[in-house]
Amino acid sequence: MMTYTQQYREPGLGGFRRFLNVWGVAVFMVVMLSGCIPASTKQLAQKTMPATRIVYPDSAYYHFLLAQQDRSAGRLEAAVLQIEKAVQLDPDSGYLKKELAGLWSEQKKNEKALEILKEVIEQDPDDVDALLMASHAQLALNRTDDAVTTLEKVIAKDAGREESYHTLGGIYIGREDYKNALRVYRQLVKEHPESFVGYFFLGKINTNLGRPEAAEEAFQKTLLLAPDLEEPRFRLIELYQSQGQAEKATALYREILTRNPHSIRAAMGLALLNHQQPEAAARLENLGRQSLADKNVISVLIRQYIDTEKYDDAIILTEGMLKGAPDSDTLHYLAGLAYDKKENQAMVLHHFRQVTPQTKFYKYAALQIGFILHEQGKTDEAISQLETLIRQFPEYVEPFLYLGIFHEDLKQYEAALDSLEKGLRVEPENTRLLFREGVIFDKLGNKEKCIQTMREVIRLDPKHANALNYLGYTYADLGKNLPEAEDLIKAAVQLKPEDGYITDSLGWIYYKTGRYAEALKVLLKAGRLIPDDPTILEHIGDAYLKTEGRRKALEYYRRSLKVKKDDTGAIEKKIQDLTGE
Repeated sequence: MMTYTQQYREPGLGGFRRFLNVWGVAVFMVVMLSGCIPASTKQLAQKTMPATRIVYPDSAYYHFLLAQQDRSAGRLEAAVLQIEKAVQLDPDSGYLKKELAGLWSEQKKNEKALEILKEVIEQDPDDVDALLMASHAQLALNRTDDAVTTLEKVIAKDAGREESYHTLGGIYIGREDYKNALRVYRQLVKEHPESFVGYFFLGKINTNLGRPEAAEEAFQKTLLLAPDLEEPRFRLIELYQSQGQAEKATALYREILTRNPHSIRAAMGLALLNHQQPEAAARLENLGRQSLADKNVISVLIRQYIDTEKYDDAIILTEGMLKGAPDSDTLHYLAGLAYDKKENQAMVLHHFRQVTPQTKFYKYAALQIGFILHEQGKTDEAISQLETLIRQFPEYVEPFLYLGIFHEDLKQYEAALDSLEKGLRVEPENTRLLFREGVIFDKLGNKEKCIQTMREVIRLDPKHANALNYLGYTYADLGKNLPEAEDLIKAAVQLKPEDGYITDSLGWIYYKTGRYAEALKVLLKAGRLIPDDPTILEHIGDAYLKTEGRRKALEYYRRSLKVKKDDTGAIEKKIQDLTGE
């Protein structure tokens, strides 16, 4: 990588540096003692250094050369000291100040770099090198607006700096300011008509602006300038497919495969585009066989279709590839993931059950099988599934957690507690297991153990929002430690401001401390976040009863009763007390 010295040096210094690199410090000292040279760095930078001149120890150039030696040896702080001495001796040298700024930037001290560059730019507003360096420092400090202003100046003053266009255009693209991005890249290709990268980005920008003809023209120009590139062809394929031009897309896929028969991405894309044709089936089978030896096949599949959430396409590809590799754990796992996103539980079970215990995917697949069986009401089968997983991997704590949750859902609290405690023997400080254990203690009516366990979770993880909320709500419900309860819940809200249950807890602590109007405002927000939770609706009714009266309270009590599945006695009594019915 080039240093700032290499990028921004003025003519004449390079020869002397090469001399130093060849002969080393000893020769350098001999040269210093063999003659005399001018002291001004600016003068030195404009002429070739004769090997028979002395560099005086009190000159700017002397300290500059020592700085280069320190820099080459990685002694950046020492180099800074030498350059600072050089600047003191030659304060009008913009070059030395830029060298100093470069050293500050290398040490990630970009504020200092900007300070010194500001001096250079004030001395010479047309110093494009200084402006460009300043833009880099501004970006490093996340001062993007300042960097944009600086880069616009760079381009206006020196149209030849292609990298400036890319940096500025990239900022505009990142902001989705495609109008300005288009302007920048149009100017780039005008000044640099051979810039295939410029045309490529024009294609991307026009695509985002919904200008397919201009995008196609730009991508075609990219290929004219750089015919071996594949990416512009893939971009054109996406463009053609979005317009329903399957024939053009197919032709481009075939062109890519003719030029590069090993293009996995093109092979997958072509098979997917024509997946109902026999040729596509054969291509997918071949890709399946290839995936057993070539990891790139799977990586392309994940990157192009799973990670980008193209689950329907992923299903077509994995099912087709499995015909060529029916025992591939990886393909079965990926197919299961795709079906899971499509909420097709039957196919998730089918594929995850093909994943063997020898693979890294097995534990997750087995857990998911148990979870799906539990959701389907086959909890006994789900529990058996997880107990088998525990026997296979006794040090794996996740099955203990899920077993606890399954037993909890069945209100088998003692069995849930037993499962969680077994998991805690494996990992005593697992906060997920401890949190669920605290919940079970609460459901068993052991508030003291619940509070003790939640405090332990918070000790291990002070930012465990759910534990903070649970402990705070428990205190609020008990009507004890209310100031601490409020602090706990506010800490939880700060961590999860859009969590409706935690917001409800904050409203409830306000209610418990008599701040009814404030409570109602917060509880209504909780109701917007989670519209049909019976407890939140009941709390809103309680707050209305203390503020605006019976009618609104009754409305929310009835809404709560409508969605409440069990333990409805308390809410029914509230309605009866208000209506007399």
